[in-house]
Amino acid sequence: MGSAMSHCRHRRRHHRRQPTLTDPEATAERNWSDMHVDVLLLIFAKLGTIEVITGAGLVCHSWLDAAMLPHLWQSVDMSNHKVVEEMDGNVLCAVAKVAVDRSCGRLETFVGKGFVTDDLLNHIGNRAPSLKGLRLISCSAIFNAGVAETIKKFPLLDDLEISLCSNVYGKNVFNTIAMTKLKSLQLFGSNLTKRGLIAILDSCPHLESLDIRNCYNIQMDNTLQGMCAGIKSLKLPHDSIDDYEYKDKLPICSCECHDVPQFGCLVTISHGGFS
Repeated sequence: MGSAMSHCRHRRRHHRRQPTLTDPEATAERNWSDMHVDVLLLIFAKLGTIEVITGAGLVCHSWLDAAMLPHLWQSVDMSNHKVVEEMDGNVLCAVAKVAVDRSCGRLETFVGKGFVTDDLLNHIGNRAPSLKGLRLISCSAIFNAGVAETIKKFPLLDDLEISLCSNVYGKNVFNTIAMTKLKSLQLFGSNLTKRGLIAILDSCPHLESLDIRNCYNIQMDNTLQGMCAGIKSLKLPHDSIDDYEYKDKLPICSCECHDVPQFGCLVTISHGGFS
């Protein structure tokens, strides 16, 4: 009897279903490393720069190899993610530099919110000669000279945003912008004045989109209205900001002004304008 029971237990162990190559549990580990590179690139594109460099790109050797491919880094967007709000600025700058380096000169678009510094801009300027789009939002650690020098390094630049950057203002920057071949320009909440805008409009004949909302140094007279007539997408200083992507970065006005309820009162008074 005991021998029979022992034999049955042995048979049950012997006949216990063994994992097959089609079992998810048996192939899960293999699939992580065997995943086709095109699929990986789609996954990485959805995850974003920070997650790929600090996490997903380190899963295994094949994932790291895919994360090093230059064309993955043609566009680097480090703006709309809660990680940007939570992570230390120095770490974010280091991550951005890694992304720029991995592009091997193929970077075409860079978007940064809050953490960008002059040092990072210089790094991008020296390693991204093909840059076409640059968006800087609410970056208080960038300044006139650094921004102006960096913009000069991008001969293909046609899409530029410098919004809510309180330390970027004045003649030097706007003269540099006027030297570019821009098609799209967004200067939301900047210290731009009539003279600066005229210089830009005169020098950028291909401009198709202009956003100067909350630029309260500018009064849109007949001259400016006429110069802007050919711009397809035009948003003027007092236009609605309901669709502005980064409204969360607007400082709260503490004064009793009535015509500058959003942002201009805090910036245009604090710096000398480009007059």
